[in-house]
This record gives sequence, C-alpha cells and structure tokens, in this order.
Amino acid sequence: MADPVVTKRARATVARGRTLSAPHATRQQVIGYSDDGKPIYRPVMVDFGPGQEVELAVDEITELRATGFLIDPAQKPLPLAEGPHFTERGSTAT
Repeated sequence: MADPVVTKRARATVARGRTLSAPHATRQQVIGYSDDGKPIYRPVMVDFGPGQEVELAVDEITELRATGFLIDPAQKPLPLAEGPHFTERGSTAT
C-alpha cells in the first residue's frame, strides 16, 4: 500500500465580504460503517466568515488569496468607502 500524501497546512484569514466553507481541523462525523463494522469518518464542513482564521493546505491558501477570498498579510487592505446615505421618507401613496 502506498504512503498517504501529507500536505503542508497553514492558517489564513478570510477576507472582508467573503465566506468560506472548509473542513474543520478536528471535528469529524460518521458517514457509514465498513463491512467489518468500523465507522467511516469525514471532516465536518464549517462556514468561516470575514476575519475568521481557517486552516487549509498551503496551495489552496495561495489560490484563494489570488481570487480574493483570503487576506494576504503582506498586502495593505483596501480602504473602506462610506457609500451612499439614504433617508427614509414617508409614503405618498393614497
């Protein structure tokens, strides 16, 4: 049997305005049982929101930083714009 592939993992922070679904680092759930009765596990998928840290493979972190889902610590974040301000007005319908 071949040795399992071990990938280097690292932690990264989710970017503002993004949500990332990724496997939890330690939590697992039973998805079935093998023929000899042993449980078969898989990682629990968890949603990580803006500012939260997620642990992923290094190559995945590089790809997600390039697409804007993760913050690059070496790059200065873009400034926030205030955007338009709206006032609520009463309805004119009769």
